[in-house]
Amino acid sequence: MKTYLVNKRCQKCGNIYDPINSKCPFCKEENDDKNSSYFHNFIHASVWKEMAFFLLSIIGLTFFSIIIQLIEKSIFVSQNKNATTAEIANFLSSLDAISIANFTAYFCLFVVMAVLLFKNYKEIVKQIKIKNFLWGLYAFLIILVFTYVYGLISTLLFKAANIDQTNNANESTIRLMVKAYPVFSIIIFGFIGPLTEETGYRIGLFSLTSRFGKWIGYIATALIFAFIHFDWTSFGNTKDLIVELINIPSYIVAGVILCVAYRKGGFIASSSAHIANNLLSLLLSLI
Repeated sequence: MKTYLVNKRCQKCGNIYDPINSKCPFCKEENDDKNSSYFHNFIHASVWKEMAFFLLSIIGLTFFSIIIQLIEKSIFVSQNKNATTAEIANFLSSLDAISIANFTAYFCLFVVMAVLLFKNYKEIVKQIKIKNFLWGLYAFLIILVFTYVYGLISTLLFKAANIDQTNNANESTIRLMVKAYPVFSIIIFGFIGPLTEETGYRIGLFSLTSRFGKWIGYIATALIFAFIHFDWTSFGNTKDLIVELINIPSYIVAGVILCVAYRKGGFIASSSAHIANNLLSLLLSLI
């Protein structure tokens, strides 16, 4: 099976370049491997950058959140020198502290990814075309239809398992954040969040795994994306495990659809679909 991990040498100018490029970036000689056209709409980052984007998408948000919470804690303690451990814990679990940590962490992650992606900005700008936004629209509509249909199915499954999904603590916290800080929520969760996730999972994970094979890219990205969102602590509780298993298909399908959008319309397509989906969810939360 052919892979696209090792750089190739241009037969015309002798320079070395990434084999997923359809042309030599130095002399514009066509890549003699016609299968490289599969990567035409991909953002052409190096293997190391693809790995970095994926790793950042996994640990970056948690890392920045921890740093910000430590800063919040130090500020609170400096202003309340006699604060007890319980008071500090209550402050860190307050809506204001959680919101600040989330908003700032996403912004920091976005800045780091933007810096790493800076050399590829021309590729992204070139993808700003109506046809790519249309691919994003198609993907968004498909996700919307699937979400509605699978929502009906999952409701029946939850009822059959006698599980009440109205008391989801994490979802309730997010809704409270959105209602308390609607403008910041729209900016962060509506735009910055999707852009960081698309950078991590499409430019990072999907591009990296696609170097091993077309179908490997789709399957690996969908499964990894789904199981990263899987709560592994749920194995200690039967109902929690059922909830996680019922939710898994929605992540897998959404991951595949966004990968198809990226393959067809590039970063602009998958990002616009993701942004549209998040904005709709935010607007529904505000109603």
